[in-house]
This record gives sequence, structure tokens and C-alpha cells, in this order.
Amino acid sequence: MGSRYLRFFDPGSVGDWILVSVLAPLCGCGAQLNKSMNTTNSSPNTVPAPPSIPPVNNPPTRSGPSYTVGIDVPSLQACVNSAVPESTCILPAGFLEYVADAIDISASHISIECAQGASLTAEASSRIFIITGTDITIAGCDLNGGLQNGFSSYGIAIRDAHSVNIFNNTFHDFANVAIRITKGSNLDIEGNRFMALRDNAVYGEMDIDTITVANNPLTDVSQRTDWGAGVALHSASPGKTVRNVTISNNFIENGFSFCVEIGAFGGNPPSNISLLNNYCRQGSDTGDHGGYSFENTAGIVVRGNLYDLHGTSQATLPGIELVLGTQAAVTDNSLYGLGLSLDRQSASEISNNVIHDPLGGIGVYLGANVASSAVSGNVVTENHIFYSVDQPSETGIWLQCNAGNADCSGNQIEGNFLNSSDIRGVGISIQRDQGIMQNNSITRNTISQFKTCIKHGSDSNAYRDNNCN
Repeated sequence: MGSRYLRFFDPGSVGDWILVSVLAPLCGCGAQLNKSMNTTNSSPNTVPAPPSIPPVNNPPTRSGPSYTVGIDVPSLQACVNSAVPESTCILPAGFLEYVADAIDISASHISIECAQGASLTAEASSRIFIITGTDITIAGCDLNGGLQNGFSSYGIAIRDAHSVNIFNNTFHDFANVAIRITKGSNLDIEGNRFMALRDNAVYGEMDIDTITVANNPLTDVSQRTDWGAGVALHSASPGKTVRNVTISNNFIENGFSFCVEIGAFGGNPPSNISLLNNYCRQGSDTGDHGGYSFENTAGIVVRGNLYDLHGTSQATLPGIELVLGTQAAVTDNSLYGLGLSLDRQSASEISNNVIHDPLGGIGVYLGANVASSAVSGNVVTENHIFYSVDQPSETGIWLQCNAGNADCSGNQIEGNFLNSSDIRGVGISIQRDQGIMQNNSITRNTISQFKTCIKHGSDSNAYRDNNCN
């Protein structure tokens, strides 16, 4: 197989693109550890550098006529209004248009392509684009939200639109969401840069079927000071569903809340979700932030992602959070500075993740703290948890049942590697305050340099072949 050459953006540089040959998947941020490793030695705590991420390939060429804005037509809205199917509206190099009223794209099968330096700037607290058509592409544009001029604009509003491609654009200085989706299908958001945002980069709700958010080289939401996320998708309303989601190979500088948040939040459980090879780095110390959050989901894959606390110290949320869901596979992720939480989560696999120095001391938490809830049928296996910095209360893995009629049974905690730098804390804690806790299996774990290897609760669980040293 021959090499394929792509231009890659290097987040560690001053904005240059570099040419590389690609034969393998991007990122590879996740855990890559030898399962037979000697856990008596602490793991290196050096966080890998952010990956280089390519722009997407050029959008498909339309078969119809092309119009150059400023030459053939006076404005972009005029171009869209006059476009026939398969038309392309071209913004030439250096073009600048101030947008007071949103550019309405209700037609279908058209593209908007910007040459280098072409820019659209919000001149009102509205939206730059509203898309309600089908088969729409916006590519290569500089979109300025006008925040520096006091405007509270959105970037692109997608409203019950289908087959929409948002490729290789730059969004900056938005007080509101850069890409706001209210219903839609077959949406592709790739190769974009999001900078100086005060709200989400991408927020979608209600019925969303098949959406890809991938290969975006910079999603900087570090200026957020209230609740939000880099990428958030919520079903949001009764009977509505987010489904068939791929979020992969993005570099996110986080602020308040999470890098990625997906959940029902009043709607149906989101399903068929894949979160793959993303790099999330904390960009500000808001005190209420974490990595990746999933609420009331069914059937998700979270693999190969990285979270970096990046020297901040006020986080109150996990690196990966699963709440009220089922059938999650969380594998091969690397968390630097925060742990992993299963809150009333069931029938899920947590395997081969690497957790370094979780703030607050808890590596993996499994809990049911609401009456008649459950954390059951989970498998926590072959994870590697390291403490090289003393925490006030180190607990490598904690299974807790503390609500009436809660069911905390049938979990397997097997074959994990836990290593502390100091003889303190608890390797594995099994704690039953209330509820039912039985038929859990705690076996074949290797636990090194903890004051208490395994803390047994008042339960009927199996403890076998654990190696405490």
C-alpha cells in the first residue's frame, strides 16, 4: 500500500502545517501497556504531547455553476438565493462580509467555499448561517462571532437539516455556540479550528441521527466560565434520540465542565456512540471540570482517549464519567490527574485503562447512592492505577452501596494493577452502607504499597488470589 500524504496541523507549534505520510490511524493517545508489567515500579507520569491532526480532504466538486461573491453576485445571501442545485458560491481571497442578518440556506445541494483569508463577521447578536436545506457544504471560511465588538452571535445553526458538511473552517470570538444543531441527520463536522469561544464549540439536541465530529485540530473552550462542553449532544426532550455518533481524533482545550458530554437529559438514551482517540487538555482551572461524560446512554464505546489535568488542581469531576447507563465499553484510555466513575451504571466493561495520580485519590469508583438504583454486572479488569504524588485519601478502586434497596451486585474487579508511591490508603475498598451487595468477584488483582490491600465490606462476595505486597 502506498503512502497517503496529508497536511497536518501541529497544536504545539505556532500554527504551522506540516506534510507527513500516513499509513496508520491518527492519535493513538490511549493506554498501551504490557499487561505483564512489573507494578512495583511507578509508571512514568509524562503526558504525551497533543497529536497532529489533518484537515479533511477537499469537499466534493459540484457539477453545477460557480459564482464568485463580489464579482458575479453582490453578497453571499444573493448567491445562495440565486443558486440552482449543484451550485458553488465562492468567497475570494481576502473577501470580508459583515453579517447583520443570518445567511439563510434553505436551498439544497449547494456549497460555500472560501479562499484563504475570506471572512464572515457577525455584526449583530444573531447567527452567521441558518441551514435548513439538504446536502450543504461550508468549507474553508473564517467565521468571526463579533465578541470583541460586543455581539453575542452563534456561528452556524443547523435546523432539521440533512447531509451537512462543515469542513476546515475557523470559528473564533463567539459568545454563543459555534455550531448549534436542533435536529438533523448525516452531519459531518471535520477539520475545523475553534478558538476564543465563550460557549460550546458544538451543541446538538433532539433527534440527531448519524453525526461525525472528527479531526478538528483545535477546539479551545478554555474561556468558558459557566456550564457547557467542547462537544455536547443531548436528546433533551421526551421521545427524542441522539444516535449513531462518532467523535474522534479531536484536540480539545477544556474550560468549565467537560470536553465531551453526551446524554439523554430528558430525552431517550443516546445509542451507538463512539468516542475514539480524542485528546482533552485542561486549559483553565475553573474548579468544576472533567474529561468525558455520558448520562443515560446505551451501547457506547470509549476507546483510546486521553485526559490531561495539565497542572490544574480544582477539578471536581472525573476524567471519564458514566451515569445511569448500560452496556458501555471503556477501554485503552489514559487519564492524567483524574479518575473514572460509574454512577448507577450497569453491564459495562472498564478495561486496560491507565490512571495517573487521580485528584482526590480515587482511581475507579463504582457506586449506587440513590434508593432503588443499581451499579451491577460491571467488569473492571486489567486497569493500571498509579500514585506517584501523595493524595489525602488514596483508594485505587472503590465499590460503594449506600442507599436503601440499591443493588450493587454481580460486579467483577479482576486482574487490575494498583501501585502507590507511599504506604498509605486502600487498594480496593468494598463498602456496603445500605442496599444489596453480593456475588461480586474481587480476584487476581496486584496491589502494591498500600496501607490496606483490600477493605472488605459486610457482604457475601468472593475474594481470591489477590497479590498484596
